[in-house]
Amino acid sequence: MNPQALIDSCKAVGVSVHLAGDGLKLRGTAEAVNAVSAKVRANKAALLAHLSASSAIDLVAEFMEVDGLTRTEAEAMAAISVQPRTPAVWLGLIAELNTLIATYCDSAQVSQEAKQRLHAVAASQSLASIPTAIEWFRAELRTLNASTLLKAQND
Repeated sequence: MNPQALIDSCKAVGVSVHLAGDGLKLRGTAEAVNAVSAKVRANKAALLAHLSASSAIDLVAEFMEVDGLTRTEAEAMAAISVQPRTPAVWLGLIAELNTLIATYCDSAQVSQEAKQRLHAVAASQSLASIPTAIEWFRAELRTLNASTLLKAQND
């Protein structure tokens, strides 16, 4: 079976097919994954070759699917994510994002429940979206700090 046709038929039943190291990862409901797993297994080599050859396209699709990004946003994220980062760098970025979220929540007087939701959303994002989230929180904190200074000057 043509690898792209198989990927399309998997999508039609709610299953996405992604590279996972040297293997494949299927995402979908257990029933849907079970329904396509035999065909995927039978065509694994062709699927691996096809997905490896078009990994940039798959990365864009994954950003659109997992993070809910538009195609333009997903393509920008894919361009960023091809920059290799070591696990230590990623862990540092994750720690920085968590610190920024906590600082933002304290500065904006966000409820504990909202703070937990922000951390949950951050934890569910793809790694490549972390640098953009860090920049967003930095900008928001600059805005909060500027408005706090202005308020203090006016009082």
